[in-house]
Parts: sequence; C-alpha cells; structure tokens
Amino acid sequence: MDSCVHQRPPVAPRLAGALLLAAGFGLAWLACAALPQLHYAESYPLFRRQQLPASAYFDPARAAEPRHAFVGASYIINAWVDNDLDAKGWPALEDPSSSYAATARLAAQREFDAPGQGFYDMGRLGAGFLEHLWYVNQALKAPNLKTVVYATGHTNLTHFTETPWTDVERSCLETAYILEQWKLRYPAAGPAIDEYAALLKASPAYARALERFGADWRSRLDVREVFLTDTPRQALANAVQSGSHYRSAAGVRGNPHLAVNKPAELRDALIWNTSLLARYGEESRQRRTLSLLDQNAAVLGDLRLDAPVLLNPSRNPFDGPEAAANRAWTRMVGEVLREAGVRLVWFFPPEVSITPQDYQRHYRPGFVDAVRDILLPMGHVVSDHVLDHGLNQREFIMESDSPPHQTGYKPGSVGKLKAVRLLLADMTRAGAFPGRLAPGPETLSGSPGALGSCWPGEARLPVIPFCVRDFSLRGSGGCLPWPKPVTGDVR
Repeated sequence: MDSCVHQRPPVAPRLAGALLLAAGFGLAWLACAALPQLHYAESYPLFRRQQLPASAYFDPARAAEPRHAFVGASYIINAWVDNDLDAKGWPALEDPSSSYAATARLAAQREFDAPGQGFYDMGRLGAGFLEHLWYVNQALKAPNLKTVVYATGHTNLTHFTETPWTDVERSCLETAYILEQWKLRYPAAGPAIDEYAALLKASPAYARALERFGADWRSRLDVREVFLTDTPRQALANAVQSGSHYRSAAGVRGNPHLAVNKPAELRDALIWNTSLLARYGEESRQRRTLSLLDQNAAVLGDLRLDAPVLLNPSRNPFDGPEAAANRAWTRMVGEVLREAGVRLVWFFPPEVSITPQDYQRHYRPGFVDAVRDILLPMGHVVSDHVLDHGLNQREFIMESDSPPHQTGYKPGSVGKLKAVRLLLADMTRAGAFPGRLAPGPETLSGSPGALGSCWPGEARLPVIPFCVRDFSLRGSGGCLPWPKPVTGDVR
C-alpha cells in the first residue's frame, strides 16, 4: 500500500496569501494613520521607531515613573537636529530623539545621576497661552507628575487673538469645560480660576464660539478628552471657507489639539506594542540622541552658519490688550499646579535673537520679572537663560538661504543639550528635580551643574568665536556689542 505523503500547498497560493496579509496590514496601517494622532507634539509618523510614543505617558506599567512634562511653543517641544546646508532652502532636519524631552532624559541619567525620570513633550506648534491649558490639563491626568516645564516663544504670546495656526473659538469652549472641572478638583485655586473664567467669557472670541457652535455645544464635547467636534455641515463649510486654517480640518481629522481617543489608543496597541517593529529601549533611545548630537556637530564648522540673526524686539505679554488675561492665566496655572502638588518651571531658553540691551531694558523687567513676581511666592521655579547660556549662533537653526539668516532661538541638538543642562541644574537647586550637581560656584555661567558630559563628541567641537550680526544691518558685517550678562541669583 502506498504510504501517505503529506502534500504541502503549492508555492504560489502561499505567496499570494502572504501578499494579501501584508496588503491587509498595510491598509490597516494607513487607516490608523488617518485617525487623530496620539502624540502631543506635532504628529510624527508612527513608524519612526525611535520615538517614545505619548501613549507611554499614560502607560500603567510606568505608573511609578516620576514625570516631567514639557508644555509650550515650538521652540520647547521641537525636534530640530540641524540644517541640511546642501539642500535648496536649507530645510531643518528633525528627529524625535532630538527633542528637549529626549535630551533631558539622556542628561538626567548620564550627567545628573538621576535615572528613571520620564520627560515628555506635550504641546504643538503654533499654540498660544489659551491652547496650552489643554496640555496642562492632559499632563495632570497622569500619576506621579512632578513638574510642568513651560515655555512660550515670541510668536506665541497671544491669548484670545485669532492666528493662522489656532482655532481660538473652539479652544474657548474646551477651556471653559476644563475650568469647571478644575474648580471641582482644585477648590483652593477657585478664586484664580474664577478670575480667568470671567475674562474668558467676556472675550469676543468666546462670543464668536457660542455663535459658531451654539448654546448646546456640550452635546458634541467628548468630556473624557475635552474634544469639541463640528457638525458635518460646519466641517464642510469650514473646509470650503479656508483650506489653510486649522479649523478646516478639525471636523474631519479631529481637534487641532491632536486629542487622545479610543481609536488612536487601539492603533497604538496593535501597531506599536504588538507589531514586528523593534521597540526601542532606554539605551537604544539614548544612543539615537547621541548619534544626532554627532550629526549636528559635523556641520558646526560650516561658515554658512555665521549668517546674521533675525533679532526679535521684546514683546511683553503682561502689557497690552490681553495683559489682564495673561496675568490671570499665569496666576491660575500656578495655583492649580500648587494644589496638585506639581512644581511649575517657567523656562526662558537660550537665545541670541534678543540683545543684552533689549533684555535689560524691556524683556527682563517686563516679562521675566513679572513671571517671577507671580510664581515664586507659590513655590514654583523660574529658569532664565535668555542671555546666560554660553551658546553661539551656529548652535541655532537657520531659517532660510535667500537671504540667509539665523532664527537665534531655535536650537539644534547641540544647543538643546547645553540648554537642558542649565534647566536641570536650576531645577535641582530649587529642589524640583532629584539630580546631583558638580561641585563649584553657584553661578550658572561658571558652573552649568552637570557632573560631566554624556557625549564623547563634545570634546571635539570646533572653537567658534561668539559673534552676532543683525540681519537688518546686513551691509555692516560687524559683530553687535554683546557684554557678558550679569548672572542673577538662582531661583
């Protein structure tokens, strides 16, 4: 009798099955990618494996991790590495492992002897004071939050003013709901919340919001994530009226705040946690950050980076038509975080776009000292390194090559490492961070605080003379007067 022989299916059907499976996975991937992103900084593609996804912020397995949330404008939640100086237009190269949060995680462990500290980016490009409240609220939802590191830039000192990058009307109503919840959760901060709520509801933006969304706007509010949706008719009308405004996409892809939602959480679980993609561990992420520092360092010797800086005349958010709202916002956030047991660290990052003269006359007394007056009595921290930083202009991102000029306030990978050292040293001195400091004088310029450099390539950085040229005076070519700033006390 003939023996039974197991017949394997032909190769062609097996190959077709594998291709169908791959195609199905690809279609599922595209469908998930079209959902609102589960990232708080600008949405990076999920397949960029080196990024620690924002879902990790709420990961139950990380419940014991001390958390530090970076909230604010583009220059604090950015991931710029350097410029591609050989490309037309000199576009900035980006990578999530070059963000302030990723750099702080590296420096905390390897330079301040504070392993296990979680740093997260929770913001988006283009947002102002009002929109940042949404991210503060999200940050407060996670356990073991220790600090909120807040910074806002020159172009983001707005409040109820319409800008091309924000949907202020939608934010007004979402914020109104957040304030109601805060009054219940943080009753001691009630008077400060009421003060800000009154200014919010008296604003023209709030009146426009009620007209646009109607008195029943709460019926379309996802209260779990504070996500206000348009009706289909509104979404279509917005898209027809303006293809560039954030509101035009809000009804189709979700809130411009990139709100967390259940489909996005499912997508992360299926694709990030169980896919065949390699999940980066802590050491892998740190190696990636170090490699990006090497990448940035490789171009710092290029003379094209000596292009003049586009100086930013000081803008003071505590003086002007929205000054009352901005002061009330600062008091309220300070009071809420104090009651929540969280330290607010208002960070003024390094710049070469504000001259020492402008800083001393306007920026420090009108903005920095105003923030100090409000927050220091609450026990919060103000870390001011606008001038006192030791960065040179080549460590900032170029804006354009026609004509070439420097931003002067958007640092690349190398600049962020130097800035993070100053920030963590201030936080450590104030007791807001469990780091160890190098022995030495308590002067920020003389002793940045780190125990030692975590980056071997730092020893090979080129020596670059400090020289800032004004972009508006391109013909002169001379360095601006730049006296060494006087370092104040650490607070």
